[in-house]
Amino acid sequence: MSKWRPTEKGCTYIIPDIHGNKKNLLSILYRILPLRNTNGIKDNIIFLGDYIDRGNDVPDLIDLLISLKEEYPEQCVFLKGNHEEMMLIALGYGKTPKKRSPIIMNAHFKVWKENGGEETILSYLHKANIYDALPHTASIERVKNCVPENHIEFMDSCVNYHETDDAIFVHGGMIVGIPMKDQLPNVLYWDRVLVNFVKDCKAKNKLNELNWKKPIICGHSGPVPIILQNYMMLDAGAPNNLMVMELNSRQAYLAVTNKKKLIKYEY
Repeated sequence: MSKWRPTEKGCTYIIPDIHGNKKNLLSILYRILPLRNTNGIKDNIIFLGDYIDRGNDVPDLIDLLISLKEEYPEQCVFLKGNHEEMMLIALGYGKTPKKRSPIIMNAHFKVWKENGGEETILSYLHKANIYDALPHTASIERVKNCVPENHIEFMDSCVNYHETDDAIFVHGGMIVGIPMKDQLPNVLYWDRVLVNFVKDCKAKNKLNELNWKKPIICGHSGPVPIILQNYMMLDAGAPNNLMVMELNSRQAYLAVTNKKKLIKYEY
Protein backbone atom coordinates (compact mmCIF):
# COMPACT_ATOMS: atom_id res chain seq x y z
CA MET A 1 0.00 0.00 0.00
CA SER A 2 1.35 3.41 -0.95
CA LYS A 3 2.19 6.03 1.65
CA TRP A 4 -0.26 8.88 2.11
CA ARG A 5 1.63 12.02 1.06
CA PRO A 6 -0.97 14.62 0.03
CA THR A 7 1.59 17.45 0.24
CA GLU A 8 4.92 16.77 -1.39
CA LYS A 9 6.62 19.72 0.27
CA GLY A 10 5.99 18.27 3.72
CA CYS A 11 2.89 17.07 5.56
CA THR A 12 1.47 18.07 8.92
CA TYR A 13 -0.59 15.16 10.20
CA ILE A 14 -2.99 15.79 13.08
CA ILE A 15 -4.17 12.92 15.28
CA PRO A 16 -6.73 13.64 18.02
CA ASP A 17 -8.04 11.50 20.90
CA ILE A 18 -6.76 7.90 20.69
CA HIS A 19 -8.11 6.61 24.01
CA GLY A 20 -6.11 3.42 24.33
CA ASN A 21 -6.72 1.95 20.87
CA LYS A 22 -3.24 1.07 19.64
CA LYS A 23 -4.49 -0.84 16.60
CA ASN A 24 -6.25 2.19 15.13
CA LEU A 25 -3.13 4.30 15.58
CA LEU A 26 -0.98 1.63 13.95
CA SER A 27 -3.33 1.63 10.95
CA ILE A 28 -2.61 5.34 10.52
CA LEU A 29 1.11 5.13 11.19
CA TYR A 30 1.42 2.40 8.57
CA ARG A 31 0.29 4.94 5.97
CA ILE A 32 2.39 7.93 7.08
CA LEU A 33 5.65 6.57 8.49
CA PRO A 34 8.52 7.05 8.07
CA LEU A 35 8.31 10.80 8.44
CA ARG A 36 10.38 12.61 5.84
CA ASN A 37 13.08 15.10 6.84
CA THR A 38 15.42 15.65 3.95
CA ASN A 39 15.99 17.98 0.98
CA GLY A 40 13.68 20.60 2.43
CA ILE A 41 10.82 18.15 2.92
CA LYS A 42 9.75 17.72 6.54
CA ASP A 43 6.72 15.85 7.84
CA ASN A 44 5.29 16.40 11.32
CA ILE A 45 2.66 14.79 13.52
CA ILE A 46 0.65 16.81 16.04
CA PHE A 47 -1.04 14.60 18.65
CA LEU A 48 -3.91 16.39 20.37
CA GLY A 49 -3.97 14.44 23.66
CA ASP A 50 -6.23 11.90 25.39
CA TYR A 51 -4.05 8.88 24.77
CA ILE A 52 -5.46 6.94 27.73
CA ASP A 53 -8.78 5.73 29.21
CA ARG A 54 -11.78 3.96 27.64
CA GLY A 55 -9.62 1.69 25.49
CA ASN A 56 -7.89 -1.44 26.78
CA ASP A 57 -4.37 -1.13 25.34
CA VAL A 58 -3.01 1.89 27.18
CA PRO A 59 0.42 0.57 28.31
CA ASP A 60 1.43 -0.62 24.83
CA LEU A 61 0.04 2.55 23.26
CA ILE A 62 2.12 4.76 25.57
CA ASP A 63 5.19 2.65 24.76
CA LEU A 64 4.51 3.27 21.07
CA LEU A 65 4.15 7.02 21.58
CA ILE A 66 7.37 7.15 23.59
CA SER A 67 9.18 5.33 20.78
CA LEU A 68 7.84 7.87 18.27
CA LYS A 69 9.02 10.71 20.48
CA GLU A 70 12.49 9.18 20.65
CA GLU A 71 12.69 8.49 16.91
CA TYR A 72 11.25 11.84 15.79
CA PRO A 73 12.04 14.31 18.60
CA GLU A 74 11.76 17.33 16.32
CA GLN A 75 8.81 16.12 14.26
CA CYS A 76 6.26 14.91 16.80
CA VAL A 77 4.35 17.18 19.17
CA PHE A 78 2.34 15.66 22.02
CA LEU A 79 -0.38 17.72 23.68
CA LYS A 80 -1.77 16.84 27.09
CA GLY A 81 -5.47 16.02 27.28
CA ASN A 82 -7.84 16.17 30.21
CA HIS A 83 -7.53 12.39 30.68
CA GLU A 84 -3.74 12.53 31.12
CA GLU A 85 -4.22 15.37 33.59
CA MET A 86 -6.86 13.40 35.50
CA MET A 87 -4.57 10.38 35.78
CA LEU A 88 -1.58 12.43 36.91
CA ILE A 89 -3.62 14.19 39.59
CA ALA A 90 -5.30 10.94 40.70
CA LEU A 91 -1.92 9.27 41.24
CA GLY A 92 -0.33 12.29 42.91
CA TYR A 93 1.90 13.37 40.04
CA GLY A 94 2.06 16.35 37.75
CA LYS A 95 1.91 19.97 38.78
CA THR A 96 -0.36 19.26 41.77
CA PRO A 97 0.83 19.55 45.40
CA LYS A 98 2.70 16.45 46.47
CA LYS A 99 1.06 16.29 49.91
CA ARG A 100 -2.72 15.98 49.87
CA SER A 101 -5.11 14.43 52.34
CA PRO A 102 -6.29 10.85 51.67
CA ILE A 103 -9.82 12.19 51.24
CA ILE A 104 -8.75 14.54 48.44
CA MET A 105 -6.58 11.86 46.82
CA ASN A 106 -9.42 9.34 46.85
CA ALA A 107 -11.84 11.91 45.44
CA HIS A 108 -9.55 12.60 42.47
CA PHE A 109 -8.99 8.86 42.01
CA LYS A 110 -12.76 8.28 41.95
CA VAL A 111 -13.30 11.03 39.37
CA TRP A 112 -10.64 9.53 37.11
CA LYS A 113 -12.09 6.03 37.37
CA GLU A 114 -15.57 7.28 36.56
CA ASN A 115 -14.30 9.00 33.40
CA GLY A 116 -12.70 6.03 31.68
CA GLY A 117 -9.87 5.40 34.09
CA GLU A 118 -11.04 1.91 35.03
CA GLU A 119 -10.00 0.57 31.62
CA THR A 120 -6.56 2.16 32.03
CA ILE A 121 -6.17 0.74 35.53
CA LEU A 122 -7.15 -2.74 34.36
CA SER A 123 -4.75 -2.60 31.41
CA TYR A 124 -1.81 -1.66 33.68
CA LEU A 125 -2.72 -4.33 36.22
CA HIS A 126 -2.82 -7.00 33.51
CA LYS A 127 0.42 -5.71 31.98
CA ALA A 128 1.98 -6.29 35.41
CA ASN A 129 0.46 -9.81 35.49
CA ILE A 130 -1.95 -8.88 38.25
CA TYR A 131 -5.30 -10.55 37.71
CA ASP A 132 -6.62 -10.73 41.28
CA ALA A 133 -7.69 -7.07 41.48
CA LEU A 134 -10.54 -5.15 39.88
CA PRO A 135 -10.27 -1.50 38.82
CA HIS A 136 -12.83 -0.32 41.37
CA THR A 137 -11.06 -2.08 44.26
CA ALA A 138 -7.39 -1.48 43.39
CA SER A 139 -5.71 1.05 45.66
CA ILE A 140 -3.93 4.17 44.46
CA GLU A 141 -0.57 2.78 45.56
CA ARG A 142 -1.13 -0.51 43.77
CA VAL A 143 -1.97 1.27 40.54
CA LYS A 144 1.04 3.61 40.90
CA ASN A 145 3.32 0.61 41.29
CA CYS A 146 2.06 -0.79 37.97
CA VAL A 147 2.64 2.35 35.89
CA PRO A 148 6.23 2.64 34.55
CA GLU A 149 8.06 5.80 35.48
CA ASN A 150 8.73 6.68 31.86
CA HIS A 151 4.97 6.59 31.18
CA ILE A 152 4.39 9.18 33.90
CA GLU A 153 7.29 11.25 32.58
CA PHE A 154 5.85 11.11 29.06
CA MET A 155 2.37 12.23 30.12
CA ASP A 156 3.74 14.97 32.36
CA SER A 157 5.98 16.26 29.55
CA CYS A 158 3.10 16.71 27.11
CA VAL A 159 2.50 20.38 26.29
CA ASN A 160 -0.67 22.34 26.97
CA TYR A 161 -0.82 23.83 23.48
CA HIS A 162 1.15 24.17 20.26
CA GLU A 163 1.18 27.26 18.08
CA THR A 164 2.73 27.70 14.65
CA ASP A 165 2.64 30.48 12.08
CA ASP A 166 -0.34 28.73 10.49
CA ALA A 167 -2.49 27.31 13.31
CA ILE A 168 -3.18 26.88 17.02
CA PHE A 169 -3.50 23.35 18.42
CA VAL A 170 -5.23 22.63 21.74
CA HIS A 171 -6.89 19.57 23.22
CA GLY A 172 -10.22 20.98 24.35
CA GLY A 173 -10.67 24.68 23.74
CA MET A 174 -9.41 28.15 24.52
CA ILE A 175 -10.51 31.72 25.13
CA VAL A 176 -10.15 33.56 21.84
CA GLY A 177 -8.30 36.85 22.09
CA ILE A 178 -6.08 35.86 25.02
CA PRO A 179 -2.41 35.08 24.22
CA MET A 180 -1.69 31.37 24.39
CA LYS A 181 0.86 31.81 27.17
CA ASP A 182 -1.91 33.29 29.35
CA GLN A 183 -4.51 30.58 28.72
CA LEU A 184 -5.60 28.58 31.77
CA PRO A 185 -4.58 24.90 31.52
CA ASN A 186 -8.01 23.68 32.62
CA VAL A 187 -9.60 25.65 29.78
CA LEU A 188 -7.17 24.11 27.30
CA TYR A 189 -7.95 20.61 28.64
CA TRP A 190 -11.70 20.79 29.27
CA ASP A 191 -13.38 23.70 27.48
CA ARG A 192 -16.46 23.10 25.34
CA VAL A 193 -17.66 26.70 25.23
CA LEU A 194 -15.74 27.31 22.01
CA VAL A 195 -17.01 24.22 20.21
CA ASN A 196 -20.59 25.06 21.21
CA PHE A 197 -20.12 28.60 19.89
CA VAL A 198 -18.87 27.17 16.59
CA LYS A 199 -21.82 24.77 16.39
CA ASP A 200 -24.22 27.64 17.00
CA CYS A 201 -22.60 29.80 14.30
CA LYS A 202 -22.71 26.87 11.89
CA ALA A 203 -26.38 26.20 12.58
CA LYS A 204 -27.28 29.87 12.13
CA ASN A 205 -25.09 30.27 9.02
CA LYS A 206 -22.91 32.85 10.78
CA LEU A 207 -19.50 31.42 10.03
CA ASN A 208 -18.22 34.96 9.44
CA GLU A 209 -18.15 35.26 13.25
CA LEU A 210 -15.32 32.73 13.35
CA ASN A 211 -12.96 35.55 12.48
CA TRP A 212 -9.87 34.79 14.55
CA LYS A 213 -6.51 35.07 12.81
CA LYS A 214 -5.38 31.42 12.83
CA PRO A 215 -7.32 28.16 12.51
CA ILE A 216 -7.96 26.55 15.90
CA ILE A 217 -7.59 22.77 15.87
CA CYS A 218 -8.72 20.53 18.73
CA GLY A 219 -10.22 17.20 19.73
CA HIS A 220 -12.13 16.38 22.95
CA SER A 221 -15.70 17.01 21.78
CA GLY A 222 -16.61 14.10 19.49
CA PRO A 223 -18.05 11.95 18.11
CA VAL A 224 -18.93 14.09 15.07
CA PRO A 225 -15.95 16.03 13.65
CA ILE A 226 -16.31 19.66 12.63
CA ILE A 227 -14.07 20.78 9.78
CA LEU A 228 -14.32 24.44 8.79
CA GLN A 229 -11.90 26.92 7.32
CA ASN A 230 -11.02 28.49 10.66
CA TYR A 231 -11.90 25.74 13.15
CA MET A 232 -11.48 21.99 13.28
CA MET A 233 -12.65 19.60 16.01
CA LEU A 234 -11.31 16.21 14.92
CA ASP A 235 -12.44 13.77 17.63
CA ALA A 236 -14.36 11.15 15.64
CA GLY A 237 -15.48 9.04 18.58
CA ALA A 238 -12.44 7.33 20.08
CA PRO A 239 -11.62 4.61 20.92
CA ASN A 240 -13.71 3.13 18.08
CA ASN A 241 -12.86 5.71 15.42
CA LEU A 242 -9.61 7.62 15.02
CA MET A 243 -9.20 10.47 12.53
CA VAL A 244 -6.03 11.71 10.92
CA MET A 245 -6.04 14.99 8.99
CA GLU A 246 -3.27 16.47 6.91
CA LEU A 247 -3.41 20.20 7.57
CA ASN A 248 -2.08 21.62 4.30
CA SER A 249 -4.36 19.62 2.02
CA ARG A 250 -7.26 19.35 4.51
CA GLN A 251 -7.62 15.70 3.55
CA ALA A 252 -8.73 13.30 6.29
CA TYR A 253 -9.07 9.56 6.89
CA LEU A 254 -10.62 7.41 9.59
CA ALA A 255 -9.18 4.33 11.23
CA VAL A 256 -12.18 2.26 12.34
CA THR A 257 -11.98 -0.64 14.77
CA ASN A 258 -12.01 -4.02 12.95
CA LYS A 259 -11.46 -2.36 9.54
CA LYS A 260 -8.15 -3.14 7.85
CA LYS A 261 -7.97 -0.06 5.65
CA LEU A 262 -8.36 3.61 6.37
CA ILE A 263 -11.61 5.17 5.18
CA LYS A 264 -11.50 8.53 3.44
CA TYR A 265 -13.51 11.10 5.39
CA GLU A 266 -15.76 13.22 3.21
CA TYR A 267 -17.02 16.52 4.58
